[in-house]
Amino acid sequence: MTSNGLAMIINNKNFTHKRLEDRPGTDVDCESLDAVYSECGFEVEIKRDLTGSDMETALSDMAERARLGKYSAVLVTVLSHGCKAGVYGTDGRVVPIKLMISYFEKVCERGSLVGKPKIFVIQACRGESIDLGVDQLDGSPDDVQTVPVVADKPEKLPKNADMLIAYATFTGYRAVRNPEYGSWFIEVLVEVLRERSQYDHLMDILVEVNKRVAKKVTNPHKGKQMPTSVSTLRKKLFLRVV
Repeated sequence: MTSNGLAMIINNKNFTHKRLEDRPGTDVDCESLDAVYSECGFEVEIKRDLTGSDMETALSDMAERARLGKYSAVLVTVLSHGCKAGVYGTDGRVVPIKLMISYFEKVCERGSLVGKPKIFVIQACRGESIDLGVDQLDGSPDDVQTVPVVADKPEKLPKNADMLIAYATFTGYRAVRNPEYGSWFIEVLVEVLRERSQYDHLMDILVEVNKRVAKKVTNPHKGKQMPTSVSTLRKKLFLRVV
């Protein structure tokens, strides 16, 4: 990937809604991501403590900026509280992931960003359940799954093609964040990007992130966490740290 990607980090730390606590440790995640995204050649913009409405405005403005600029990729990262329905603004308003994506789908409908990667990294809980883990009975942790792919050549691309959404945790479950060291998912993502981005494409990097996060365990509840992702990428995407 060339060095003209556009990235935004929305870092929600201080919440005004009475049912949502502040998020100590999120600044560690934000600083780490800012550094590694810059090293990967992205132009990074950081937004802090946005309400739900402000988040929607920031995303809409970014999509428009990407439409007007000659960017090779866009990367949206949200560090916040979340639920099954989406991610929270500081005022407690939920911004659905589908709505976040829609701003960039609209840009594709107008001809810009077609065929270019649109990446979403979501560090937020997706429910209240705690994953306590299960015993591994069969198979090797290094097993490789191979699925045959049938390709065709449509005249037009779907408007939601070339997107990747990387979630810190599986739907319905909490995501772990340490007040001092930041979140498991972001810590490992930055670690693996720095180690392997020179020769691994992003999907392989996320598999390694899954592997490392899955090995972690909380104290005293012995809680686990499983990141997940959804991809419509049509090509291998390399985010090389320089």
